[in-house]
Parts: sequence; structure tokens; C-alpha cells
Amino acid sequence: MENNRSHSSSTSQQAPSNNSTLSSTSNSKQAAANKQRNQSYSYPQQRNRSYQEQQQQNNRSYPQQQQQSNRSYPQQQQVNRLYQEQQQSRSYRQRQGAASSSRNNNSIYSNNSQSLSTNYAGGTDRVDEKMRRESRSKRFGNACANQSEINYSRHNAVGAGVSTRRNYYQGGKDTAVKEIDADSLSVKGTCQALEKCFLRLTSAPDPATVRPEEVLEKALLMVQKSQKNYLYKCDQLKSIRQDLTVQRIRNELTVQVYETHARLAIEVRDLSEYNQCQSQLQELYAEGKKGCDMEFSAYNLLSIILHSNSNRDLLSAMSRLSVNARKDEAVKHALAVRAAVTSENYVLFFRLYKEAPNLSTCLMDLYVEKMRYTAVKCISRSYRPTLPVAYVAQILGFSSVLLPDEPSDEKDANGLEECAEWLKAHGACLMDNTGDFLLDTKASTSSLFMPKPEVEVAHGDATLSVNDFLTRAFS
Repeated sequence: MENNRSHSSSTSQQAPSNNSTLSSTSNSKQAAANKQRNQSYSYPQQRNRSYQEQQQQNNRSYPQQQQQSNRSYPQQQQVNRLYQEQQQSRSYRQRQGAASSSRNNNSIYSNNSQSLSTNYAGGTDRVDEKMRRESRSKRFGNACANQSEINYSRHNAVGAGVSTRRNYYQGGKDTAVKEIDADSLSVKGTCQALEKCFLRLTSAPDPATVRPEEVLEKALLMVQKSQKNYLYKCDQLKSIRQDLTVQRIRNELTVQVYETHARLAIEVRDLSEYNQCQSQLQELYAEGKKGCDMEFSAYNLLSIILHSNSNRDLLSAMSRLSVNARKDEAVKHALAVRAAVTSENYVLFFRLYKEAPNLSTCLMDLYVEKMRYTAVKCISRSYRPTLPVAYVAQILGFSSVLLPDEPSDEKDANGLEECAEWLKAHGACLMDNTGDFLLDTKASTSSLFMPKPEVEVAHGDATLSVNDFLTRAFS
């Protein structure tokens, strides 16, 4: 029993010592955690404190830097201004030295340069302005003096046939551009030869090679009565036109020459020469020269209607027609052709083609191919199943073809054959019915085409083909 008591007392004595060690260890851990927490809190505070100190230091130094820059900026600006003035004065001296050509300018320049070197530090701007004003006054003073001399020379040159057109200042020298008065250079021909080849002028005309007006009248009659080909007549007429132009002759003889040349060009379908003559005739008619203005007004309308796609030109030509011109038969025929072409009325077109006055048929010939193709396409869509070729030949304007039921014993076989060949060449289907050809309209609807010309020209205008032109000219 005593042993047990002694053991319990010993254990009771050891318990407080263990409790004290546990409390000490927990206190040390808590102190370490508090220390670590305080360190984590103090680091941002230290960083904020250092940033604030640096910002205060920058705020103290910025006024000092600004003050230093404000002190140095005027000095730098003054240095830049002096440098610019030096460069301007140097470039000005170079320009002044290149432009000065007289002794007075050299003396002024030397005085100004000396004053510039002595007063450069204080008044360079005023010296440069003074030099610029002096040079400007001298330049404009010389220009005014030269203008007065030019006006005086122009007044004296009026009687000599030469007039000045423009005066300008170039490279320190005054130059007058002169234009030649054509009236003073017109020549009077003395040549008496009736025939003369056409050559373009490369120099001033020689009176010895130019024919006077009375000789030109005889030359025109010779060309009109000549039986030679178109090339010879065209060469002679162009030579006559050149002599008239050189001598500035614009009268009824000039109108006759251009009208003769235009008619010959229409006969052989030479549209380039015709257009040249037509343009000159319009000017001569506008000047009041007498001629066949009604006839050539009709030709002008036909050429625009058939060979131009410009409605503006057509309306302009129609607006220039007078009341008397609209009553002329040739002009009325041209206006009727215009209505037929616009509406594609091929029946009216070929009826007018057979009734064309003067040389209108020659101009309409150039449009016949297109109108015939349009007519055949329309016929093949409108008639079923077949149609006599004789009727088609009459509609398409071939030579006078008589229908079978008309009171006549003869038929124009040439017209029928020509029409049949034309239809075959354009893809139409023909049927032989006991000697009479019939057009199969249903089969021809899908087989018609416009063939290419036999002699195709590279530039597209067959009327300018050399072989075709020579063939028509010599025929």
C-alpha cells in the first residue's frame, strides 16, 4: 500500500513539469508565426515608403530640370536663327551673282554685301529685305521698258503683214513669238499649163508653178470632158484644189471644183475623198457661195444615215436644213430613207432604192447588203412553208423581176439567178419545183448567216482595198 502511494505521488509531481514544456513550445510557435506575419505586412509598407520617397525626390528635381531647359532654349533658338540667316544670305548672294549682268548691279551687290558683313550681327533681316526690293524694282523696270519697245515695234509692223502674238521673259532675254499673216503671203500664179500633177508643198509656193484662175477654169473643163480613169481625174482635181487654196480663191469656181470631185468620188465609192469635199462644200455654202447645195445636203444626210452610228450628227444635219431644203425632192428622198432604215422597212427601202435621184443610189449601194440580210431573216420567220424566189428577188431589190401572174411573156432570168446565188451564199435553203425555185423558209430560219467578204482587208474597211479600188477606178 505504501508503495502504491509513493508511486502516485511521484507521478503527480512529474505532471506539472510536462505541462510547462508544452506551453512553452506552443508559445514559441505562436511567436514565430506572429513574427512572420508582421514581416509580410511590413514589406509592402516599406515598398510604398521607398516609392513615395523617390517620387518626392523627382518632384524636387523636375523644376530644376525645367528651369535649366528654359534657360538653354532661347540660346538654342538664337543659334538656329543665326544659322538660317547665314544660309539665306549665302543662297541670296549666289542667286544675285548669277543674275547680275550689268555694272550697276555689281556695284549695288558689292555695297550690299559689305553692309551685310558689317551689320550681320544686328540687322540682317532689314538688309536682305532692302536687297530684294532693289532687285525686284530693277527687274520690273526692265520688263516695262521692253514691253513699250515691243508695242512700238508691233505698231510699225502692221503694214508689213507680220504681227506679234505673245511676248514673254525667258532667261533674261525678251522673245517675241511672231505669226505669219496669210494675206501677205498669198501668191498670184503665172503657170499656163493645163495638166499638173499633185505634190504636197514642203516649202513656200512658187508663183511660176501655180496656175491663175482663168487657167484653172480651163483645167476643170478638161477634167470633166476627159475619158481617162478616176485616178487621173482625182490627181488633177487635187492639184486644182491646191492652186485655189494657195491663191486664197474662194468663189463659184471653188464650189464647182469640189462638187465635181465629190461626184466622181461617190461614183467609185471613194468615201475618204468624198468626206473631204463635203466638209469644204459645207463651209463654202455657209459663206453664201452658190452651188448645188440641195443635192449635196441630201448626200450628206444619206452618208450620215447609212454609214454613221451617231444620232447626234444626224440630228445636227437635220436641224441645219432650211424650209426650202425640206421641200426639195432629193432631201425628201433622203429623209424617207432615214425613216425606212430606222424602222427596218425593207420594202420601202428597196422601193426608194429604185427611185433614188442623182447619185443617191451609189450611196445606198453600200447599205443594200445589210438591208437584204435583215429582210431575208424577217421573211423566213414570217412565211410558211415555202416562198417563190421570184417574189423574194422583187422584194430584195434585184433587177426588175416580174412575177408569174403578171401579164408578160419574159422574165428577167439574170435577176432570178443573181437572187438565187445570193440566197445560197447566205445559207438559205432552196427547192427546185419544175424549173421555179422556192425558198424553204422553215429550214432557212436556222441556217442563215452573214458571210465574210471575199477580199477581206486587215483594217476592216473594204472600200480602201487597193485591188478593189483599182478595179473600180479602171472600169
